[in-house]
Amino acid sequence: MQGTQRSSTTLRAASALLLFCAVTACSSRDPISTAQVAQFTLKSIDNHELPYQISQSADSTTTVVLTDLVLSVLEDATWRTSGHERVTTNGVAADQVVQQSGTFVPLETNATFRNADGDIVYMGTFNDSPPIFVLTDSLKRVFLFCGQEVAETQCTLPEPPAPVGRRR
Repeated sequence: MQGTQRSSTTLRAASALLLFCAVTACSSRDPISTAQVAQFTLKSIDNHELPYQISQSADSTTTVVLTDLVLSVLEDATWRTSGHERVTTNGVAADQVVQQSGTFVPLETNATFRNADGDIVYMGTFNDSPPIFVLTDSLKRVFLFCGQEVAETQCTLPEPPAPVGRRR
């Protein structure tokens, strides 16, 4: 009986992400495409709210600031992001659309997002209550994406676990 309960619990955890995406998408009135989708808004990078400077040239003549980003997770295990960045070169600013897409693999509460070339774009965790992705990119920046229905007060990074140490 205990083995059956563990298997059942593991199966439920492994499918939680896809199930959430499907349930959320079914309640959406404006799907992005024919596939069902759940959308998450980027709230912070490295615990700093947007806009966030994501790069600067060595000579400081060009900076790139991310102003907004939405992560769409589709039930067919694909994803895409769409947003805007402001590129300033020699004091002249221009807004640009940024987009990326690929596939993702959920494993229990973890997820790995790859681009079309198979390179890892993000790795991280998913929480379904409230719906939040905490993802890390190749530069070790931490991205906090929250479900669009999540209240601002609920959209926070989870507390890290307390360190395990010896008792005296």
